[in-house]
Amino acid sequence: MNATNESFNPENEAAYIVTEKIKTFYPPVLMIFGIFGNVLSILVLRKRTCSSTSLLLISLAVTDTFVLLNSVLKKWIFFMLNLEPRNSSAIFCKVDIFLSYVLIQLSPWILVLVTLERTYCVIWPQNVRDVFTKRRIAVALSALIMCLSAINSHLLFIYDLIFEERIRRVICYPRNETFVFKIWTWIDLALAFGIPFCALLTGNLTILIRILSSNKFRKSSVTCRTKRETSKSALQSKKPVSQWTVMTLILNTTFFVLICPSVTFGIGQVYWFPEEEASVASYAKMLLVSEIVFMLMYTNSAINFVLYMMFGSKFRADLKALLFPLKRFSKNKNKSRATIVLHTSSGSHVSNCHQSSTHHVTT
Repeated sequence: MNATNESFNPENEAAYIVTEKIKTFYPPVLMIFGIFGNVLSILVLRKRTCSSTSLLLISLAVTDTFVLLNSVLKKWIFFMLNLEPRNSSAIFCKVDIFLSYVLIQLSPWILVLVTLERTYCVIWPQNVRDVFTKRRIAVALSALIMCLSAINSHLLFIYDLIFEERIRRVICYPRNETFVFKIWTWIDLALAFGIPFCALLTGNLTILIRILSSNKFRKSSVTCRTKRETSKSALQSKKPVSQWTVMTLILNTTFFVLICPSVTFGIGQVYWFPEEEASVASYAKMLLVSEIVFMLMYTNSAINFVLYMMFGSKFRADLKALLFPLKRFSKNKNKSRATIVLHTSSGSHVSNCHQSSTHHVTT
C-alpha cells in the first residue's frame, strides 16, 4: 500500500518528467552540435598534419565523435523507440559496455599526451620535433588503445543478460555487483579521471613555471639589447605559449567540471541509493541524478571546438580560411597584383634612372 501511494507522489512524478525531458531534448542538440564541431576541428587541424599536437587533437576529436555516436546517439534513438540495445543480445551487451568504458577513458589520456608534448616543447624546444614525430605519436596512440582494451577486457566476461526481479525483465547487468560497483568504479575513477587529471595539472604547472622563469630571464637581459627589440621579441615569443597555457588550463578545468560528477556518482551510487532501501522515490531521484551527470560527461566530448574557437587565434584563422576560401584567394590575388605593380614601378624607375645617367654621360 505504501509503495502504491508513494508511486503517485508529485515529487516522484516531477523527477520522472524532468528525466524524460532531458533524455528527449538534450541528446539530439548535444549530438548535432558536438559532431559538427568535431568534424570542423578535424578539417581545420588536418592542414597542420606536420605537427604532432595537431595529430593528437585530431585523434581526440575522432574519439569524442565515437563517444557521442556510441553513448548519445544510440541511447537517444532507442529511448525514443522504447528499446534498449544492450538488452537485445548477450554479445551486444558485452561489446557495448566494453566500448563505452574504453572510449570514455581514451579521451583524457589523449589530453595527457598533448600536455606531455607541449611540456617538452616548453622545456626543450630545440629538439621537440625530433622526439615527438608523427610515427612515434601513432605508436603511442596504438599502445594506449591496446592498454586500455586489455584493462577493460574483463567487462566482456562480467556483463551478461540477467533477469531482474524488480522490473521483471532481462537486462544487461554485471554478474558480480560487488566488484563492479565497489571496486571497479575506483579503478575507472583512476583511469578516466584521477591519473589523467594529475598528469594534466603537473604539465600545466610546469609550463606556467617555465614561462614565468623565461620572462624573468628576458627582463634581466635588457642590457644586452635595446628596449625596443627586447619588447618586440618578448611579445612574439610569449604570445603562442601564453595562448596554449590558457587553452590547457581551460581544457583541464572543463574536463574536471564535466567529468568529476559522473565519476563521483558512480562511486557514491551504492551508498547514496542502497538497494536494500530501494523505493520509488529513491529510484526516481537516482534516475534524474544519473541522467544529469552523464549528460555533463558527454558534453565534454562536444565542447572542445568551442574552446578552440574562444582561445585559439590560429585555429580561428584556419577555420576562416576553410569556410571562406574565395575571400582568401581574392586577398592573395590582390597582394600578388600589388607586388607585380610594385616590382614594375621599381623596374621602370631603375630603367629611367639608368637612361638618364647614360644620357648625361653621352652629353
